[in-house]
Amino acid sequence: MTGKTVIGIATGGRHEELRRLLDALAADYGYREDVYLLVVDNSADAGSRSVFDECSVGFGERCLYVHEPKRGYAAARNAVIRNVDGARALALIDDDEVPESGWLDSLLEAQRRTGADVVAGPVISIYPPGVPDWYEKSGVFTMEAPDFPEGHEMPWCATNNTLITPRVLEAVPEGFDDRFNTMSGEDSHFFLLARLRGCRLVWTRTAVVREYLQLARFNRRWIFKRAMRSGNTRALIERQLIGGARITLVRGFKAAGLLVLGSASAIVAAVRRDRALSLRAIHRIGLGCGMVLAFVFSDPWKP
Repeated sequence: MTGKTVIGIATGGRHEELRRLLDALAADYGYREDVYLLVVDNSADAGSRSVFDECSVGFGERCLYVHEPKRGYAAARNAVIRNVDGARALALIDDDEVPESGWLDSLLEAQRRTGADVVAGPVISIYPPGVPDWYEKSGVFTMEAPDFPEGHEMPWCATNNTLITPRVLEAVPEGFDDRFNTMSGEDSHFFLLARLRGCRLVWTRTAVVREYLQLARFNRRWIFKRAMRSGNTRALIERQLIGGARITLVRGFKAAGLLVLGSASAIVAAVRRDRALSLRAIHRIGLGCGMVLAFVFSDPWKP
């Protein structure tokens, strides 16, 4: 692959997080003539413009700011892919993350080595100071994170550490589905659709980013809602894009198993006063509830 690589970031009001990411990217790639920066500001007031102007100077003319006032996960992602301008590859990273050294080259090298259309890598969670240790012990922030052998082919992936080639955009010209605007899942839907249309998605362990978890996530309500959203979108996407009795049966058994295991874990946690186990129970019950809703409603669950 020759030509430019675009680093695409969708943001929406997290100014300090965006500043941290842009500073890191400018330090590592600002001098690279083949690397371009694209920031889509998905806020009503274009509030991230000043952060972009300040922190993208290192890229010179190789940067672009786009304001996308239509709010939503899919709307922001679609604004990114509309503005890649014939790039050889698009590297996607979230605004609350920071890549490790060599991140982009690792993604590009994995793509060259495997010939894949999509390459995804690991995201390591960084916990804020002062958070009780039972949150990390519970594993609720990492149990859904993929961990595959190098080169493993995946059915889908997320957009938080991912390289995509132009073939993916050709395979899914409709872009990200705006039904997922308010509850996310648009990335899983997009990449599963790409795979079903002939694209290959592979995993690399060599391209690592670190996600700085927000304090607002450290409560039971957020964990339950996040798990419910995840279970719902996962089951809904499989039923709609793959379908069939087997998918329905497998997801039904998984939902039932999660609800039973989660309920049993909650009882044991209460007896033992085990806060980490209690959080795992909440997460499992949330996943199961979300999956059940996918059998009842055809649209993503909204709280």
